[in-house]
Amino acid sequence: MQYTDEFYDTLFAFAKHNTFYFHPMVSAHNIDKWPENFKWWTKMCGYYNLDFFNIMLLEVRNDEWTTESIDKYCNFILTLADYFLKIKCKNDIKEMAHIFAIMRQSDKTPGVDGYYPWALNKTDTFISCTAATHLTVRLGDLAICPCHRTAYAKHLYGFFKVENDMITGVEACNPQNAIKILMSNIKTAMAGCDVCLYKDICLKGCCGAQLEATGDMFFPCKTVCEFFKKKYDTLL
Repeated sequence: MQYTDEFYDTLFAFAKHNTFYFHPMVSAHNIDKWPENFKWWTKMCGYYNLDFFNIMLLEVRNDEWTTESIDKYCNFILTLADYFLKIKCKNDIKEMAHIFAIMRQSDKTPGVDGYYPWALNKTDTFISCTAATHLTVRLGDLAICPCHRTAYAKHLYGFFKVENDMITGVEACNPQNAIKILMSNIKTAMAGCDVCLYKDICLKGCCGAQLEATGDMFFPCKTVCEFFKKKYDTLL
């Protein structure tokens, strides 16, 4: 489908009117386009008086990153950091350093809101996506799933039981999987992450991507590990 400029103008006007934000994904397949995309996003956000830094540029954690695409990504996030330094911090490198390390900012500096891919985010002890915080239900059969990408029979937590068109209970299927995802410390319960130097700042992998690449939801993708290590080395 070919999207026109009129489509995007309507989309931005709709987002502005309803105080919505955007969540574009940065992948190994489209990183070549992101220097150009960056210029387009800043132009559109400026025109509609939206804060570009509220856009969540999340990395796609599929097992597809190459040395070349990782290097291109690292150059791109340095561009983002330089832009933030200029626009938000008014070239005050001390204020930028505080934000980069997620430390306390002064009154003149905007706080960190959301995910900044160029900052050293201190990560949580649970999985970084909604699998650990949101209830996912497959409407066709009321299966309770870890997430949309892992909704295979053997990984389901269970099913809602229905009697006379009313939910009356839950039938367990794989409660051990629920315990692993919802209650474990992912810094120590993910193979490889437990002994990794980067575990306290690394965003870590996607369970669905890991299942597809390795056959195990809790076994990190090798190229994603290489991606994050190079990213944090670059930022430091």
